[in-house]
Amino acid sequence: MKIKIPYFLLFLIIFLMTEAGCMKIAVRMSPQLLNNISLSIFEECDYAIAQQAIPGNLKILEGLLKSDPQHSDLLRLLSIGYCGYSLLFIEGVDDERASSLYLRGASYGFKAAGFPGIPDNLNREELLERLIYLGDKVNTESFMWATASWCLWIKLNIHRPEALAQLGNAQLCIDNLAEKYPDLYFGLPSLLKALSHSVKPSMLGGDFEAAKKNYDNALISGKRLLFLSQYYYARYYCVGTQNREMFISLLNEIISSNIKYPDDLSLINSVFREKAKILLNDIDEYFI
Repeated sequence: MKIKIPYFLLFLIIFLMTEAGCMKIAVRMSPQLLNNISLSIFEECDYAIAQQAIPGNLKILEGLLKSDPQHSDLLRLLSIGYCGYSLLFIEGVDDERASSLYLRGASYGFKAAGFPGIPDNLNREELLERLIYLGDKVNTESFMWATASWCLWIKLNIHRPEALAQLGNAQLCIDNLAEKYPDLYFGLPSLLKALSHSVKPSMLGGDFEAAKKNYDNALISGKRLLFLSQYYYARYYCVGTQNREMFISLLNEIISSNIKYPDDLSLINSVFREKAKILLNDIDEYFI
């Protein structure tokens, strides 16, 4: 049975260990405790509770990181946290802030995966060489969330020269994930590849046919459990190809779905169910 330790007790333990000069040891001895912080948030169905809780949890993790800057679990959880918080609560409300948070999430994730930072300045050969050594499961998960944050930052800033300049390396990271780990986190690598093809202009490699193939792969890999897949399929592929019928079908699938999904999808699916309702209600803004 999984035991969840109350946050006030966590703070007490950390405080006492700090006083004893053993913060680094405490962090390294508590990997499951760290994971429970993340799980308790993403299993939360109440939008308001999660929105208020996530920033505080992220600052706790960043405080712990100061005592152990190379701690891979902390870096990974921070990457997941900043990516998720920006995606669920900030993007669409304050895109400048969302961009900043995505970059922070990407930086943490790439560091956890063994990169010195976001690999935007590496040449193609250097990046490919680094990708060869990405085999460890933990590193791969960190790399996936880092790449997701980077991809989402590029999506928000696709009109800016600095984002366009990073498309090549970001695409190499996406392609590596989709080829080697297409089923990771409910098909997220395939979804990232689909999103990349459906938001880029055709002159920069955008391809709606390739996007459709990867959206379908993401749905198959994720067993249609991750509503983000249907939402992005509708928002970017269906709008881009003006497929109104599929747009309505995918969004209604999210809204009316009774499918039993894992607890750690509770928050993201709850948020995107509400986003799907808004998108469907605004349908006439997206179709001629």
